[in-house]
Amino acid sequence: YALLYYLYIPAVAHVKPVHLKYDTSCTKGTTCSFPYDNLTLVEKGHYELLAGGQVYSIEIVLDMPESDRNLNQGMFELILSSYVLTIVPIFYELTYYDYKGNMYL
Repeated sequence: YALLYYLYIPAVAHVKPVHLKYDTSCTKGTTCSFPYDNLTLVEKGHYELLAGGQVYSIEIVLDMPESDRNLNQGMFELILSSYVLTIVPIFYELTYYDYKGNMYL
């Protein structure tokens, strides 16, 4: 039973930081590349992080400074792809910057 539990039942949660990278070599007045990052869920030699046949939920929390420029950006898109043997797009979402008003206590 313990071996079955270890191999089939996934851990409750895995947390990994995402460090976005920017290409700043663009010329003035042109659009630079979009922020990006590659995140590896498994370390070399440790492939038991995710169990096959299970349903997983992925949450990405992006904290952005509340500046006028960020608020005026409008919608942006988030693309999540899985790299196994080939690139498999598994998520494509248009979203927007949530406005947070002042809170008075």
